[in-house]
Amino acid sequence: MPQLASAYLYRGIIQQRIIILAWFLNEQSQNFEALQDFNKAIELDSNLLQAYNSRANLLSDLNRNEEAIKDYQKVIQIDPNYTSAYYNKSIVLRNLGKNLDALKDLNKVIELDSTNVNAYYLRGNIYSELNKHVECLKDYNKAIELNPQYENCYFNRAITLNKLSKQEDALKDYEKVLSINPKNANAYNNLAIILNNLGRDQEAINCYQKIIDLKPEEKEAYSNKAILLKKLGRNDEAIDCYNKLINLNPNDANSYFCRGYLLMEKNKIQSLQDFTKATELDSQDKSAHYNKAILLEELGQQDNALLSYQQAINIDPEYSDAYFGQAIILSKIGRKAQALESYNKMIKITPNVAKAYYNRAILFDDSGNKEQSLKDYNKAIELDPTYQSAYYNRGSLLNELGKKEDALKSYNKAIELNANDAKVYQCRAGLMSDMGKIQEALDDYQKAINLDPQYTNAYYNRSLFYSKLKNYQEALNDINKVIQLDPKNAKAFNVRGSIYHDLEKDTESMIDYSTSILMDPNSSNTYNNRGKATAINLANLFSDQGLDQEALNDYNKSIELDPQSSNTYCNRGILLRKKERNQEAFDDFNKAIELNKNNAEAYNSRGILFKDLNKIDEAFKDYNKAAELNPNHINSLYNRGILYYDLGQKDKALKDFKLVLERNPAHSDTYNSRGNLYMNDGKIQEAIQDYKKAIEIAPLNPLYLTNLGSLYYQQKDYMQAKQYFSLASGCLDQIIHSKFKSRNLTPGNIKFIQSKLKLISEIDNQFQIAKKNIAQLANTNSIDQKQEQAFLSEINKIQEQAANGLKPTNEQCSQQQQSQLLDYLFQVEQKLKAFQEKFVSLENKVQKLEEQDSYQLQQELEQIKKPENFEQCLYYKSLFWRLYNYLQAMQLLSTKLFAIHKDAMVESNSEKVAEFLKTFSSTGSFLMGSVPIIGTTFNAINAALDYMVEKQKENKFQNRMQILTKIQQKFFVGPSDQEKEIQFAAIFLAKKQITNKEVFGQGELNSYINQLSKLESDYETNSESVSWKQGIKDSLRILRYLEYNSDAILRYENNKKFRIVIQDAIQPNKNEVTGQKAANQTDAPPDSSCCQLI
Repeated sequence: MPQLASAYLYRGIIQQRIIILAWFLNEQSQNFEALQDFNKAIELDSNLLQAYNSRANLLSDLNRNEEAIKDYQKVIQIDPNYTSAYYNKSIVLRNLGKNLDALKDLNKVIELDSTNVNAYYLRGNIYSELNKHVECLKDYNKAIELNPQYENCYFNRAITLNKLSKQEDALKDYEKVLSINPKNANAYNNLAIILNNLGRDQEAINCYQKIIDLKPEEKEAYSNKAILLKKLGRNDEAIDCYNKLINLNPNDANSYFCRGYLLMEKNKIQSLQDFTKATELDSQDKSAHYNKAILLEELGQQDNALLSYQQAINIDPEYSDAYFGQAIILSKIGRKAQALESYNKMIKITPNVAKAYYNRAILFDDSGNKEQSLKDYNKAIELDPTYQSAYYNRGSLLNELGKKEDALKSYNKAIELNANDAKVYQCRAGLMSDMGKIQEALDDYQKAINLDPQYTNAYYNRSLFYSKLKNYQEALNDINKVIQLDPKNAKAFNVRGSIYHDLEKDTESMIDYSTSILMDPNSSNTYNNRGKATAINLANLFSDQGLDQEALNDYNKSIELDPQSSNTYCNRGILLRKKERNQEAFDDFNKAIELNKNNAEAYNSRGILFKDLNKIDEAFKDYNKAAELNPNHINSLYNRGILYYDLGQKDKALKDFKLVLERNPAHSDTYNSRGNLYMNDGKIQEAIQDYKKAIEIAPLNPLYLTNLGSLYYQQKDYMQAKQYFSLASGCLDQIIHSKFKSRNLTPGNIKFIQSKLKLISEIDNQFQIAKKNIAQLANTNSIDQKQEQAFLSEINKIQEQAANGLKPTNEQCSQQQQSQLLDYLFQVEQKLKAFQEKFVSLENKVQKLEEQDSYQLQQELEQIKKPENFEQCLYYKSLFWRLYNYLQAMQLLSTKLFAIHKDAMVESNSEKVAEFLKTFSSTGSFLMGSVPIIGTTFNAINAALDYMVEKQKENKFQNRMQILTKIQQKFFVGPSDQEKEIQFAAIFLAKKQITNKEVFGQGELNSYINQLSKLESDYETNSESVSWKQGIKDSLRILRYLEYNSDAILRYENNKKFRIVIQDAIQPNKNEVTGQKAANQTDAPPDSSCCQLI
């Protein structure tokens, strides 16, 4: 049977060869028939080695590897030195991933045949796969030694050498491969890769070109060549490669994308078409949508650009660059809130991109959120310490916030990073100007102009600076330069108009203002300048209302994308608490803690909510837990301090506040709350210091300003209090109108502060009105001194009650506490209103009495003017005219002369008095008309009065003037009161007159009376009559009485009328002149021949 077995074997071998030929010709083969023959041969001869070996080879070709291994093992069993069986079995084992077993067989092959090239080559491949590169290279070297033309061995050795970074050696092997086979495209490809890594790009390009020459439709070669050409800036050649790729495969989206990218600068329309085609072929290509959006925006198609960005984001919601581009467009078209949302999303995805914080800082700044803007500039600089523009913008923001020194540091850093940036010098110049550093400012303006001679802003601002320095000519030169560079600059014409106005060139000024208005009809500033020649700074109002809702939307979306984010739930809870949606906030804090047991902020925020709900024990537990998890968690320490403070545990509160400030010296709420503690504890200076520190850190917080105002009010420093209340009200208005965001102030806080300030303002206004009314009634003698003091005591008591109601608060003040404080102030206001009503009633009574007084005087005057009362009227006229005008003259002299010459010695006949009398004219009464007291008459009255006092008395006139002035100041508010009182007294005394035949002889006093009657004959035809002379005499007696009894008169009650004082001066048998003067008089004594009274 062995011969028959061999027949089957040979037929099987023939059929196996046919199989190989069929595979080569891609035709169907006869695997089954060959396998049957091998099986039959083995069946007939179980030791037929060739049959087992041939069947093993066929089974290996059929991927029946385990069966093949058994047959190879049978061959080895029959012939242990049969090398082919070991070799072929190692191939099958390697295919099965059994490299270590394969190595054993190859080792056996090499042991049996040390010249077996393929064994070394195959073992080298296995060592390469096992990363045993040293062993690998030894085998490749041996194989090449045995066969110096072994192409594949050189190829694989080059790969191993490249892995070992022996790129030059690898290059030599690839070159050897190509010398053996110049058509080996893979060798050219790998060679190109190494050349590219070595920076030998042109040689790499040549290799890719070789591949293209060998395989004109090899798309990868075109693609790689294009990449290198682009790298070398040879975009046109790269575009040619992509053109070829598109011709080879018109449906290859990547080729259109790459060509579109290269055309972005050269041909935007063609580039846009390529990106569009790329998105048509591959709608999920986010980069194509992104680049398409960039081009659409550059071509002015902003809406379409936004759609493309959104398509990119829809494909990849984490595509941060798309959010960035989207945000830029949204900001440009004024959709600030959406732009902010896009920046927020980008930063959330890629939190370490400096330009995102930089752009968002600009957006926050434009929206009026200065604090957040500053934080973002700081973050941008933290991420990129060389970000020059961030330093520049931060400097401008800090300057705007009044932080001059910090602003200067930022500008200096910007200049350090780029010493040729003109705009930074220009801005630093403005800062230097504000800081009063004149020369430094001028130097910076000049530096900016030297760097950019066409820089209009530098000339413009330097012009304003020169105007501030009143250097108008230099200012004019600079603004002329601005107009030369920018003839349509309306603001420049407005400024030049102001300069011309300062130079008193009104015509030129009007022309420039009008020109400015023609260029900018909406410029209220220019209209104002043209009308008033003054400047107004107009405030821009930015509204960020709705930001809370937008933030809430973002949190919701974030949770939707990442439901396991503890921090997001915590942050949303904080926002919900601020919006007073407490149950939802509570749920979020619980969820945050459930997701992360170590989330300190979640415990802290839940603690605040527990405190709001008056669950004190739970609040303490959460604050303590937060502090335990993070000893530096200042919010939990601060909130715990507030809770201790509310419970009256001051020492523990102070301890926590101290810990907070040690960790964050800029924590303004802590300074405010500690100030509250100090204020309630009576430590006023410490409280003031803390409030001012809080305001220094956060100058726009109305809560801090209100607390400091309340403290000053309690200390009765009402001016300071009013100043801080006014500042608080202004900041509150800005918050309500959303110019600034309020840190940690809920809508309830804001409403409370608004109500409190409104009540304070109303109460203060009523206090001022009440005190003014009291003073007015006291000055008009409508109430006496006791009544005045009683009213003031009552109003002061109410004011003290108001001060007690101005309790300091913090941002965590509960709604109940707020209501109690407001109710207390409201009750104070009601008390004040009740006082006002009582006082108004008194004022009405006083007014009614005054009206009655005026009516009575009118009736009395009408009566005395009747013909039958001629003598009384004559007496009245004489007394009133002289007394009223003399007192007026003395008062005016006192005001005019002693206001300038306080220590002057003045006599009635001095030149100063004479000069004054030339210009003086009495107001007179409606009865007598206006009659001047000429110098002679005035001197005659004073001479008579001098006669009536002690001769040795010095400075008689000056003393008299001062005494009479004091008396008038006590009794009269104004000339009308004086006139009325003297009229009443004159009428009263006139009515008391009886017919008197007294003859005024030649006594010394009578001689003065006669002299005055003659001097007055020019103004009164009856001046020689007895009644007129009696009026002269009584007016002298009244003046003498006032002078002699001034001390007693000045001590009279405030409600005593001046008419009564005059009447007291003329009483029967009253001898006012006593002492030495009376004893020495030999002529008729002054009190003889007194008028007779009824």
